[in-house]
Amino acid sequence: YVFNDGGKNKAEIKKVEAEIISLNNTSTSVYFDLRKQFLLLEEEYKANQKKKALMKELNDLAKEVRDTAKAQLISGRSSIKDVMNAEVSLAESQVELIIANADLITGSFRANAISGDFLPYIGWNIPQ
Repeated sequence: YVFNDGGKNKAEIKKVEAEIISLNNTSTSVYFDLRKQFLLLEEEYKANQKKKALMKELNDLAKEVRDTAKAQLISGRSSIKDVMNAEVSLAESQVELIIANADLITGSFRANAISGDFLPYIGWNIPQ
């Protein structure tokens, strides 16, 4: 220990202590930010599950309408235009169902990434 260092050691100690406090504050901030993102994703996921269920019902209804329109075409109670409109409605509902599924999958990947479970989920490991 040097007695006449001009306070250099004391200043370095204070600097390191300040860095430790800063790192603690940063890690706490990151934790709360990730927690907030995770909670938002959880709410998004629940909303997407409801959307998927509704799109599934809409898709089933569109199939029923299409089948009815086809059956009525044979008996002459509907036109080809009605059948085509029913087909378009069915296709639109199928697209919406696919989008709802994609939103669910994307949300689950993002949640896994935030919680730290993403890399093992896809079979990757971080080398130590």
